[in-house]
Amino acid sequence: MQNYYFQDFRRRWARWSLVCALGLAGIARAAADAMPVAMPEDLMPGLKAVLKSALEQSPRMITSGLDLAKSEADFLQSRSAQLPSANLSLGYQYAQVRYQDERADGSRVWRPIEISAGPTYFLSVYQPVYHWGALQAQTDIAKLTIKMRERSYEEAYLALANSVRSQYMLLIQKKLTLDYTTAQLAAARRNLELLEGRLTSGQVGAGVVSGAKLAIVEMELALERMAADYASSLKILLRLCGQKSEEALGLPVEVPKVTYAADVTKAYLNGQQNWNFDEHTQIATTRYELEQQKLNYDIAKVRLRPKIGTTISYSQNSVNSGVAGVEQALSASASISANWALFDGYATRGAKLSALASIRSAERRLGELRQDLADRMENLRKEIDFAGRRLKLVQDVADGSEAAITRAKDQLKLGQGSQSEVDAAELGLQAARVSITAARAEFLNKWTEYVSLLGLDPVAANLPNRFIRNVR
Repeated sequence: MQNYYFQDFRRRWARWSLVCALGLAGIARAAADAMPVAMPEDLMPGLKAVLKSALEQSPRMITSGLDLAKSEADFLQSRSAQLPSANLSLGYQYAQVRYQDERADGSRVWRPIEISAGPTYFLSVYQPVYHWGALQAQTDIAKLTIKMRERSYEEAYLALANSVRSQYMLLIQKKLTLDYTTAQLAAARRNLELLEGRLTSGQVGAGVVSGAKLAIVEMELALERMAADYASSLKILLRLCGQKSEEALGLPVEVPKVTYAADVTKAYLNGQQNWNFDEHTQIATTRYELEQQKLNYDIAKVRLRPKIGTTISYSQNSVNSGVAGVEQALSASASISANWALFDGYATRGAKLSALASIRSAERRLGELRQDLADRMENLRKEIDFAGRRLKLVQDVADGSEAAITRAKDQLKLGQGSQSEVDAAELGLQAARVSITAARAEFLNKWTEYVSLLGLDPVAANLPNRFIRNVR
């Protein structure tokens, strides 16, 4: 038994040493390959605090942690089948006995009552000796379940980080859109006042004024919907990160400017094409599942073989008799037994066929996952390029809107323009800010998804040390 524990400790030590080495190599590689695009939380300090809070307090992560704790408890139960089991029975015996004797003349006479009393106990220890590797296979299945839960926790952790980033930037977009629509509504009301004045002087017809009023009603309804949608999104994000108020989110006015160098970014993306798919969480989890099904098949193969175990027992009866005094009966025994299920109604055959089918299914999913991940990586590279090019175009439009405001204000000072032209230019700038914020958010979302898929997301550094990173 001591040799078994020593071997188990040696296996654990070798495994964790390898993990640490790979982890350090991955960190060094990630540090060497400096990413050409900043992460959203580096551009928006408020998002960094929100991320930290969400990853620590999110109900989603608490649930994943509980699933992991359950798998660890299941491992203890599976491991217990290999260890000795002991049972102890304690008792106290009390008995009254009275015998009747028959005399020579045929009469009967009662003897005095005999009373016996005293403690008793029975101790037995059972140790499985040889179960054809089935018990070790069950323990290995439980270990693989723990690994799967660890990888699932890591995947949920990174997915939550990307979700918080996306929702944070989407909230900024919705707030900007809400402000822009409010400004549009104010401009429409000012325009309605002008039209009503022209209606009085006969310059426009009543239909024009009626159309303007209807447009305002529609804009008011749209604004109410936008406000309700913003409030709902805000509530979801606050619940997700465990905050109480909008001020705690530290929302900026817009998503800050993103530096995008097309040539540098493309070179970086091309340098990641030799990524090791086997280290991705979904691949690793499916690979663990495949190993589990192979172990299930090994267990099914030996279900009808004899299972050997040994039992050692020890018992004592102490009897305090009024007639004979104190008597003790001691008993010790040892036995080896074999439990052999000869026929189980083809249940074993069904278990083997089921395990084989699960093995084939897992092998097929592994191939499909590798292809899906390769396609996803290729698509993300293209989408990052498309989003980067659109980002540049929208930025040029925003720069043009700022120049238009400057020209309109200068014309107004010279008496060659009007306030309505300035208002229109300001509305144009607000629309451009909505577009540029949406373009920046789209680009950053694609970038963070790609980085997370590579296993290079910086938030992974905040995972507890026990979780295995996606390293290459």
